[in-house]
Amino acid sequence: MFKIVVFVGLILTNVAPAVAQNTLTALGVTSGATVAYSVRQLSTSYAGPLMRIRNNTNNNLYDVWPDASGQFSTTSVISAANPSGTPGSKNGSTALSTITSSTTFTVAIWYDQSGNANNLTQSTAANQPTIITTGTIQAESSKPFIRFYGIDATSFNSLNLATALTTSGQISVVNKFVSGGTGFILGNVNNSIYDWHSDFTNFTKLFDATYASTSVKNSTVWQNGTSVTATNAVWNTSLGINTIQPQTANSGTTWDNIGRDRIYHHTSGGGGYAELIVFASALSTKERQSSENSQGTYFGITVPAASAPTSISGTSTICIGSSTTLTSTGGNYGFNVEDIWYRGGYGGDAYDNGLDATTAISEPSSQSTTNNNTNGILNLTSTGTDPYFYMRSLGSFNPSTYKYVNVRYRVTAGTGGNMQIFFLNTTYPTYADGSAQAYSPTLNSDGNWHTTSIDMSSNAAWTTGGNITGWRFDWSNNAGVTMDIDFIQLGTG
Repeated sequence: MFKIVVFVGLILTNVAPAVAQNTLTALGVTSGATVAYSVRQLSTSYAGPLMRIRNNTNNNLYDVWPDASGQFSTTSVISAANPSGTPGSKNGSTALSTITSSTTFTVAIWYDQSGNANNLTQSTAANQPTIITTGTIQAESSKPFIRFYGIDATSFNSLNLATALTTSGQISVVNKFVSGGTGFILGNVNNSIYDWHSDFTNFTKLFDATYASTSVKNSTVWQNGTSVTATNAVWNTSLGINTIQPQTANSGTTWDNIGRDRIYHHTSGGGGYAELIVFASALSTKERQSSENSQGTYFGITVPAASAPTSISGTSTICIGSSTTLTSTGGNYGFNVEDIWYRGGYGGDAYDNGLDATTAISEPSSQSTTNNNTNGILNLTSTGTDPYFYMRSLGSFNPSTYKYVNVRYRVTAGTGGNMQIFFLNTTYPTYADGSAQAYSPTLNSDGNWHTTSIDMSSNAAWTTGGNITGWRFDWSNNAGVTMDIDFIQLGTG
């Protein structure tokens, strides 16, 4: 949800962090991935297709691009595949639905969205996993799912790396095995390498206590966001999130494919994958929980709910010119979060409510197009030089106490200019009065997250017309601006 929050005093909240170029913005992490595959777009900086598929009837190949919502669907635009393994160009508007009627398609390439071009590929048609069966996209929890139909020690479906990956500091997998089937979470074609060996006696445990490598069977593991002992991690037969931090990133973590285990325990029965991401080093707790929250929300998997930190360490009272380091502990981070600190003594929330975009924007907006409101981030584009929306009936707030409107934003296109607040009180009951306004400093348009603070008391009228009940939010004064807005806060500082 897009949040409007009013705070007083020193409090700690969880909000979205800055996003660096080519990072996995859908997960809310800034650490760069070694490989990243998904049925959805993981990074706003990734402009390529999600996968290359093959028509089982005529062997035609097509690249499939994210749809308007950033996922693999029948409305995804398709393009004829290049003869090489590189993506073609997204030209035209031909949708996947125009070629799928009663036809089965398999996956020839699962494109790497990390920017490292470590695509998973399979050139042999008989060994390709399935994404569409007789015109229907394969799905788990209503999301696209790539199915593997190997037969133990007989035949396999697999998607392969060009070169084995030997360093895996953390892997995040959204997958499912099939009850009574077989398979490893990560595979290898080399008969002497089986670092990710599952319990093959009855396939109930994710890792075999004897055959999995020391680094893997001593991993730190979370299943659906809950910590479990590696040797007790279940071989999940329902769609789940497996987050694994091997004991040693570059020892005993080698893999070169998904779907195939040497000549033995191939993924069978239609088990498979929806998302697979590998990082060279372990993520922080904050980034791991953000990633799991994103995956849980998108794939319909229950993960621990976000909760506020339980304590803060550090000196809470300091002299001017001095500094202190404040650290939060406890709680559970949700999606795309960071700690923000407020000055003053905590005295309770004056107004604290998370509102979705349609509720927060209480009246039709002007020169302002709402593109989406996903995971608490409101994405807007200005169509003129005066984009705004109204926010009425927020409450009744003492302007002598609450003087600052803080907005966390990210300009992803255009030049942000300035924000402007037209406030509403008894003296100024409408938003048309130019006397009841205040401007932000010039916005930073570098594509990263920033928080701007608007000192409403810079306008003397702020404190002369009774309590504040709402405002008109002019979020830019330039045309052609695309902006993400994480929150608006009215507070004491």
